[in-house]
Amino acid sequence: MKKILLVIFLTPFYAAFSFAAAAGDASQNPGLIPLGMLASFGVHEAGHHLVGTVSGKIRWREGLWVYYGNENELKLVAISGFRFQSVGSELLLETMPTDNLFLVGYIGFNIINNILYVAKMESTKYQKEGGNDFLVFKNKNHRRIVEIAVLARAISLAYRLFNANAFRGWIDVDLDEGVPTLKLLFSF
Repeated sequence: MKKILLVIFLTPFYAAFSFAAAAGDASQNPGLIPLGMLASFGVHEAGHHLVGTVSGKIRWREGLWVYYGNENELKLVAISGFRFQSVGSELLLETMPTDNLFLVGYIGFNIINNILYVAKMESTKYQKEGGNDFLVFKNKNHRRIVEIAVLARAISLAYRLFNANAFRGWIDVDLDEGVPTLKLLFSF
């Protein structure tokens, strides 16, 4: 319940500071970096919660999200956090200057989060303990496809953050009956 309240709190917080950060000299306040990171974390978790709640496949128990349902339904809930982060990143990259420190924090968290998810999943110890959005992809080859998409997104975000006129596209995962396939998305 506390996590749900945190997500509910972070959503308007994120919106309010997005607009505040876009305004003039305020965009250079160093306090906006951790604020952007916190907002990105909130958007990731809100993505899981929203898709899980709408599909009826997620519960909060003992400090963790608990997924239940068949494997294909859970895959959609598992990757929804990354999808919501991607949509938020695109919105911010299109509406804010790349030197805005809120944007730097938001995108920075997305890059770090994506890389750490893949690194943790490659740890044998972590695979045994659980607690990763990728664990629902039991087939190692399917999980690798998701990992490639998440790492490619991190690389494209880093490039776009430092090159405002960069190619506006990213790799996402399409789940056709639970089997992940890579697809290229464009933003115009």
